[in-house]
Amino acid sequence: MFSTPKDNHDANYYKLPEDHLKIAIQALNMGETKHALEHVAEALAFQPQDAEAHNLLDKILASHPFPLELTTWDNPPVPYTIAAMRAYTFWRLDRPDDALNIMAEIYQVIEGLPYLPWLNEWLKDTTKLNAVRPVTMAPLLFHLSSKIKPGLSPDDHQHLSNLLETLEAYQEKFEQDSKVGMFLSIMNRKLGNLDRAFTLAYMAYRSHPDYFTADALGNVYRAKGMIEEAVQFYQEALSYDPKDLAIRLDIGDTLCQDGQIEKGLKAYREVLKVEPQHQWAYPSVLYYQGLLEPDGDWSERLEK
Repeated sequence: MFSTPKDNHDANYYKLPEDHLKIAIQALNMGETKHALEHVAEALAFQPQDAEAHNLLDKILASHPFPLELTTWDNPPVPYTIAAMRAYTFWRLDRPDDALNIMAEIYQVIEGLPYLPWLNEWLKDTTKLNAVRPVTMAPLLFHLSSKIKPGLSPDDHQHLSNLLETLEAYQEKFEQDSKVGMFLSIMNRKLGNLDRAFTLAYMAYRSHPDYFTADALGNVYRAKGMIEEAVQFYQEALSYDPKDLAIRLDIGDTLCQDGQIEKGLKAYREVLKVEPQHQWAYPSVLYYQGLLEPDGDWSERLEK
Protein backbone atom coordinates (compact mmCIF):
# COMPACT_ATOMS: atom_id res chain seq x y z
CA MET A 1 0.00 0.00 0.00
CA PHE A 2 1.05 3.57 -0.53
CA SER A 3 1.49 6.48 1.85
CA THR A 4 0.33 10.06 1.54
CA PRO A 5 2.00 13.20 2.92
CA LYS A 6 -0.59 13.13 5.70
CA ASP A 7 0.59 9.65 6.66
CA ASN A 8 4.31 10.28 6.83
CA HIS A 9 4.46 14.04 7.41
CA ASP A 10 6.82 14.28 4.45
CA ALA A 11 8.61 17.63 4.48
CA ASN A 12 8.65 17.52 0.67
CA TYR A 13 4.92 18.10 0.73
CA TYR A 14 5.40 21.64 1.96
CA LYS A 15 7.77 22.75 -0.83
CA LEU A 16 6.48 24.51 -3.93
CA PRO A 17 6.61 22.63 -7.27
CA GLU A 18 9.27 25.00 -8.60
CA ASP A 19 11.41 24.28 -5.52
CA HIS A 20 11.21 20.57 -6.24
CA LEU A 21 12.25 21.12 -9.86
CA LYS A 22 15.29 23.15 -8.84
CA ILE A 23 16.38 20.43 -6.42
CA ALA A 24 15.74 17.75 -9.06
CA ILE A 25 17.90 19.53 -11.64
CA GLN A 26 20.72 19.94 -9.12
CA ALA A 27 20.49 16.28 -8.13
CA LEU A 28 20.51 15.10 -11.73
CA ASN A 29 23.56 17.23 -12.52
CA MET A 30 25.30 15.54 -9.59
CA GLY A 31 24.37 12.10 -10.90
CA GLU A 32 21.82 11.48 -8.13
CA THR A 33 19.09 10.22 -10.43
CA LYS A 34 16.91 8.62 -7.77
CA HIS A 35 17.00 11.76 -5.64
CA ALA A 36 16.10 13.78 -8.73
CA LEU A 37 13.17 11.49 -9.48
CA GLU A 38 11.78 11.90 -5.96
CA HIS A 39 11.57 15.66 -6.36
CA VAL A 40 10.15 15.53 -9.88
CA ALA A 41 7.51 13.18 -8.49
CA GLU A 42 6.54 15.77 -5.89
CA ALA A 43 6.33 18.53 -8.50
CA LEU A 44 4.13 16.42 -10.78
CA ALA A 45 1.78 15.54 -7.93
CA PHE A 46 0.93 19.24 -7.74
CA GLN A 47 1.12 20.02 -11.46
CA PRO A 48 0.76 16.81 -13.50
CA GLN A 49 0.71 18.71 -16.81
CA ASP A 50 3.83 20.78 -16.20
CA ALA A 51 5.92 20.47 -19.37
CA GLU A 52 9.25 21.23 -17.69
CA ALA A 53 8.66 18.56 -15.06
CA HIS A 54 7.64 16.02 -17.70
CA ASN A 55 10.72 16.72 -19.80
CA LEU A 56 12.90 16.35 -16.74
CA LEU A 57 11.19 13.09 -15.78
CA ASP A 58 11.73 11.66 -19.26
CA LYS A 59 15.37 12.74 -19.11
CA ILE A 60 15.83 11.04 -15.74
CA LEU A 61 14.24 7.79 -16.90
CA ALA A 62 16.27 7.81 -20.13
CA SER A 63 19.48 8.23 -18.15
CA HIS A 64 19.10 4.88 -16.40
CA PRO A 65 19.48 1.48 -18.11
CA PHE A 66 16.76 0.02 -15.86
CA PRO A 67 14.35 2.90 -15.16
CA LEU A 68 12.01 0.81 -13.01
CA GLU A 69 14.82 0.53 -10.46
CA LEU A 70 14.51 4.27 -9.87
CA THR A 71 10.92 3.80 -8.71
CA THR A 72 11.64 1.19 -6.04
CA TRP A 73 11.39 2.17 -2.39
CA ASP A 74 13.39 0.53 0.37
CA ASN A 75 11.12 1.23 3.32
CA PRO A 76 7.39 0.67 2.80
CA PRO A 77 4.88 2.14 2.59
CA VAL A 78 5.82 3.64 -0.77
CA PRO A 79 4.92 7.35 -1.19
CA TYR A 80 2.10 7.59 -3.69
CA THR A 81 4.17 10.09 -5.67
CA ILE A 82 6.83 7.44 -6.30
CA ALA A 83 4.16 4.88 -7.12
CA ALA A 84 2.85 7.27 -9.77
CA MET A 85 6.33 7.45 -11.29
CA ARG A 86 6.37 3.66 -11.43
CA ALA A 87 3.00 3.67 -13.21
CA TYR A 88 4.32 6.28 -15.65
CA THR A 89 7.37 4.10 -16.31
CA PHE A 90 5.28 0.97 -16.85
CA TRP A 91 3.18 2.84 -19.40
CA ARG A 92 6.32 3.95 -21.26
CA LEU A 93 7.49 0.33 -21.26
CA ASP A 94 4.24 -0.82 -22.92
CA ARG A 95 2.94 -2.50 -19.77
CA PRO A 96 -0.48 -0.80 -19.50
CA ASP A 97 -2.04 -3.29 -17.09
CA ASP A 98 0.76 -2.78 -14.59
CA ALA A 99 0.47 1.00 -14.96
CA LEU A 100 -3.28 1.10 -14.42
CA ASN A 101 -3.18 -1.35 -11.52
CA ILE A 102 -0.92 1.09 -9.70
CA MET A 103 -3.12 4.06 -10.57
CA ALA A 104 -6.13 2.22 -9.15
CA GLU A 105 -4.26 1.63 -5.90
CA ILE A 106 -3.24 5.29 -5.75
CA TYR A 107 -6.84 6.47 -6.13
CA GLN A 108 -7.84 4.01 -3.44
CA VAL A 109 -5.66 5.68 -0.79
CA ILE A 110 -5.47 9.37 -1.67
CA GLU A 111 -8.19 11.93 -1.20
CA GLY A 112 -7.99 13.92 -4.44
CA LEU A 113 -7.78 13.15 -8.14
CA PRO A 114 -4.26 13.94 -9.31
CA TYR A 115 -2.91 12.49 -12.53
CA LEU A 116 -6.23 12.59 -14.41
CA PRO A 117 -4.51 14.39 -17.31
CA TRP A 118 -2.08 11.46 -17.48
CA LEU A 119 -4.89 8.93 -17.75
CA ASN A 120 -6.55 10.95 -20.48
CA GLU A 121 -3.34 11.14 -22.46
CA TRP A 122 -2.38 7.52 -21.92
CA LEU A 123 -5.74 6.05 -22.86
CA LYS A 124 -5.88 7.96 -26.13
CA ASP A 125 -3.41 5.34 -27.32
CA THR A 126 -6.08 2.92 -28.50
CA THR A 127 -3.58 0.12 -29.06
CA LYS A 128 -2.57 0.15 -25.42
CA LEU A 129 -6.12 0.87 -24.27
CA ASN A 130 -7.52 -2.18 -26.00
CA ALA A 131 -4.70 -4.30 -24.60
CA VAL A 132 -5.89 -3.53 -21.06
CA ARG A 133 -7.81 -6.39 -19.50
CA PRO A 134 -11.28 -5.64 -18.11
CA VAL A 135 -10.16 -7.08 -14.77
CA THR A 136 -7.61 -4.25 -14.64
CA MET A 137 -9.93 -1.50 -15.86
CA ALA A 138 -12.81 -2.26 -13.49
CA PRO A 139 -11.00 -1.44 -10.19
CA LEU A 140 -9.63 1.79 -11.66
CA LEU A 141 -13.12 2.89 -12.71
CA PHE A 142 -14.53 1.86 -9.34
CA HIS A 143 -12.09 4.05 -7.42
CA LEU A 144 -12.58 6.95 -9.83
CA SER A 145 -16.36 6.69 -9.51
CA SER A 146 -16.11 6.78 -5.71
CA LYS A 147 -14.34 10.17 -5.95
CA ILE A 148 -17.20 11.86 -7.81
CA LYS A 149 -18.99 13.69 -5.03
CA PRO A 150 -20.67 17.07 -4.50
CA GLY A 151 -18.02 19.76 -4.59
CA LEU A 152 -16.01 18.13 -7.38
CA SER A 153 -13.85 20.84 -8.90
CA PRO A 154 -14.67 22.07 -12.43
CA ASP A 155 -11.23 20.92 -13.62
CA ASP A 156 -11.71 17.40 -12.26
CA HIS A 157 -15.22 17.30 -13.71
CA GLN A 158 -13.84 18.20 -17.13
CA HIS A 159 -10.96 15.72 -16.90
CA LEU A 160 -13.37 12.93 -15.94
CA SER A 161 -15.76 13.86 -18.74
CA ASN A 162 -12.87 13.76 -21.19
CA LEU A 163 -11.82 10.40 -19.81
CA LEU A 164 -15.30 8.98 -20.38
CA GLU A 165 -15.19 10.15 -23.99
CA THR A 166 -11.80 8.51 -24.44
CA LEU A 167 -13.07 5.26 -22.95
CA GLU A 168 -15.77 4.98 -25.60
CA ALA A 169 -13.00 3.33 -27.63
CA TYR A 170 -13.08 0.55 -25.02
CA GLN A 171 -16.64 -0.30 -26.11
CA GLU A 172 -15.77 -3.79 -27.31
CA LYS A 173 -14.64 -4.76 -23.82
CA PHE A 174 -17.88 -3.77 -22.07
CA GLU A 175 -19.61 -7.06 -22.76
CA GLN A 176 -16.62 -9.08 -21.56
CA ASP A 177 -16.94 -7.78 -18.02
CA SER A 178 -20.17 -6.24 -16.77
CA LYS A 179 -18.25 -4.42 -14.03
CA VAL A 180 -16.56 -2.17 -16.59
CA GLY A 181 -19.86 -1.05 -18.07
CA MET A 182 -21.42 -0.75 -14.62
CA PHE A 183 -18.70 1.53 -13.24
CA LEU A 184 -18.73 3.61 -16.41
CA SER A 185 -22.48 3.93 -15.91
CA ILE A 186 -21.95 5.11 -12.33
CA MET A 187 -19.42 7.70 -13.47
CA ASN A 188 -21.72 8.97 -16.20
CA ARG A 189 -24.66 9.15 -13.81
CA LYS A 190 -22.69 11.10 -11.22
CA LEU A 191 -21.49 13.51 -13.90
CA GLY A 192 -25.05 14.04 -15.14
CA ASN A 193 -24.89 12.00 -18.36
CA LEU A 194 -28.06 10.07 -17.60
CA ASP A 195 -28.85 8.73 -21.07
CA ARG A 196 -25.38 7.25 -21.47
CA ALA A 197 -25.50 6.00 -17.89
CA PHE A 198 -28.75 4.18 -18.65
CA THR A 199 -27.38 2.56 -21.82
CA LEU A 200 -24.30 1.28 -20.00
CA ALA A 201 -26.22 0.08 -16.94
CA TYR A 202 -28.77 -1.71 -19.11
CA MET A 203 -26.00 -3.33 -21.15
CA ALA A 204 -24.28 -4.52 -17.98
CA TYR A 205 -27.55 -5.83 -16.56
CA ARG A 206 -28.49 -7.68 -19.74
CA SER A 207 -25.09 -9.34 -19.95
CA HIS A 208 -24.87 -10.22 -16.27
CA PRO A 209 -28.00 -9.69 -14.15
CA ASP A 210 -27.04 -9.67 -10.48
CA TYR A 211 -27.28 -7.55 -7.34
CA PHE A 212 -24.80 -4.95 -8.54
CA THR A 213 -26.07 -4.42 -12.07
CA ALA A 214 -29.71 -4.31 -10.92
CA ASP A 215 -28.77 -1.74 -8.28
CA ALA A 216 -26.86 0.33 -10.84
CA LEU A 217 -29.85 0.32 -13.17
CA GLY A 218 -32.15 1.25 -10.30
CA ASN A 219 -29.92 4.20 -9.46
CA VAL A 220 -30.09 5.50 -13.03
CA TYR A 221 -33.87 5.21 -13.09
CA ARG A 222 -34.00 7.09 -9.79
CA ALA A 223 -31.75 9.85 -11.16
CA LYS A 224 -34.06 10.12 -14.18
CA GLY A 225 -37.07 10.51 -11.89
CA MET A 226 -38.55 7.16 -12.94
CA ILE A 227 -39.50 6.05 -9.45
CA GLU A 228 -41.56 2.95 -10.21
CA GLU A 229 -38.80 1.50 -12.38
CA ALA A 230 -36.15 2.41 -9.82
CA VAL A 231 -37.96 0.56 -7.03
CA GLN A 232 -38.56 -2.38 -9.35
CA PHE A 233 -34.83 -2.84 -9.94
CA TYR A 234 -33.97 -2.19 -6.29
CA GLN A 235 -36.37 -5.01 -5.43
CA GLU A 236 -34.67 -7.21 -8.00
CA ALA A 237 -31.28 -6.42 -6.47
CA LEU A 238 -32.75 -7.38 -3.11
CA SER A 239 -33.81 -10.74 -4.53
CA TYR A 240 -30.13 -11.58 -5.02
CA ASP A 241 -29.29 -10.64 -1.42
CA PRO A 242 -32.47 -10.68 0.71
CA LYS A 243 -30.64 -9.67 3.89
CA ASP A 244 -29.10 -6.54 2.39
CA LEU A 245 -29.93 -3.31 4.21
CA ALA A 246 -28.45 -0.77 1.80
CA ILE A 247 -31.05 -1.51 -0.88
CA ARG A 248 -33.85 -1.16 1.64
CA LEU A 249 -32.49 2.26 2.55
CA ASP A 250 -32.45 3.21 -1.15
CA ILE A 251 -36.05 2.09 -1.47
CA GLY A 252 -37.04 4.06 1.61
CA ASP A 253 -35.24 7.20 0.43
CA THR A 254 -36.63 6.96 -3.09
CA LEU A 255 -40.24 6.48 -2.05
CA CYS A 256 -40.24 9.02 0.77
CA GLN A 257 -38.61 11.69 -1.38
CA ASP A 258 -41.26 10.98 -4.00
CA GLY A 259 -44.01 11.60 -1.45
CA GLN A 260 -44.86 7.91 -1.02
CA ILE A 261 -44.06 8.16 2.65
CA GLU A 262 -46.00 5.20 4.02
CA LYS A 263 -44.39 2.85 1.51
CA GLY A 264 -40.98 4.33 2.23
CA LEU A 265 -41.44 3.96 5.97
CA LYS A 266 -42.12 0.28 5.46
CA ALA A 267 -38.68 -0.14 3.87
CA TYR A 268 -36.98 1.80 6.67
CA ARG A 269 -38.74 -0.30 9.31
CA GLU A 270 -37.42 -3.45 7.70
CA VAL A 271 -33.94 -2.08 8.39
CA LEU A 272 -34.87 -1.26 11.99
CA LYS A 273 -35.94 -4.85 12.57
CA VAL A 274 -32.30 -5.78 12.07
CA GLU A 275 -30.65 -2.65 13.52
CA PRO A 276 -33.12 -0.83 15.81
CA GLN A 277 -30.91 2.26 16.11
CA HIS A 278 -29.65 2.36 12.54
CA GLN A 279 -28.00 5.75 12.02
CA TRP A 280 -29.93 6.51 8.83
CA ALA A 281 -33.15 4.52 9.04
CA TYR A 282 -34.02 5.52 12.62
CA PRO A 283 -33.91 9.33 12.16
CA SER A 284 -35.54 8.94 8.74
CA VAL A 285 -38.51 7.16 10.31
CA LEU A 286 -38.83 9.87 12.95
CA TYR A 287 -38.62 12.63 10.34
CA TYR A 288 -41.12 11.23 7.87
CA GLN A 289 -43.45 9.96 10.58
CA GLY A 290 -43.41 13.51 11.89
CA LEU A 291 -44.57 14.75 8.51
CA LEU A 292 -47.49 12.33 8.63
CA GLU A 293 -48.33 13.10 12.26
CA PRO A 294 -47.22 16.68 13.00
CA ASP A 295 -48.97 16.64 16.37
CA GLY A 296 -46.93 13.69 17.61
CA ASP A 297 -43.64 13.73 19.51
CA TRP A 298 -41.61 12.61 16.49
CA SER A 299 -39.69 15.87 16.13
CA GLU A 300 -38.75 15.87 19.82
CA ARG A 301 -37.45 12.34 19.55
CA LEU A 302 -35.53 13.27 16.42
CA GLU A 303 -33.80 16.15 18.21
CA LYS A 304 -32.68 13.75 20.93
